[in-house]
Amino acid sequence: MTKKKTLIIVLIILVAAILYFIQLNRTIANEQEKNKQLENQIVSLQNNGLNQAKDTTESFIRAFFSYDNTLDRYQNIKAYTTQQGYKSTFPSGTEPPTTGADIESRISDLEIFSNRYSSNEITTVSTFKTTTTFNDVPSNSEMVIKTDLVKTGSQWKVDNVEILSSQSTEN
Repeated sequence: MTKKKTLIIVLIILVAAILYFIQLNRTIANEQEKNKQLENQIVSLQNNGLNQAKDTTESFIRAFFSYDNTLDRYQNIKAYTTQQGYKSTFPSGTEPPTTGADIESRISDLEIFSNRYSSNEITTVSTFKTTTTFNDVPSNSEMVIKTDLVKTGSQWKVDNVEILSSQSTEN
């Protein structure tokens, strides 16, 4: 009789252990699924910040290199830059123009590449073609621009601009 009781107790313990491990396995699977969802959300948020920085870069470049006169050029970029970024667009040792010269510029084939350094700093390198017209004479260039962006509040702003390459091309 005691062997029977012992066997029943062992079976009950064995069934309880099996049920416990099945439940534990389900809990682990649920937690793994939650972790996977959170990882996807983190990647999505990181890409969202990167996309916002790229959008700011694109808006800045289109405003800075697509204009109808030089005064417009500088007025149109203020929304996309920090004070330091705005100053970095001036030709060395000069101030922005106070009147607009009749120079027009348009860009095409814009490509933007980015590298995130931290949650508040992203550097982009942009390549594009530009056509600048002065006195009805167009000239074409291929440009490579490096922009450093910083996060100010919830927005990305251009904090530095550097022309890496500007090569004239055939009209």
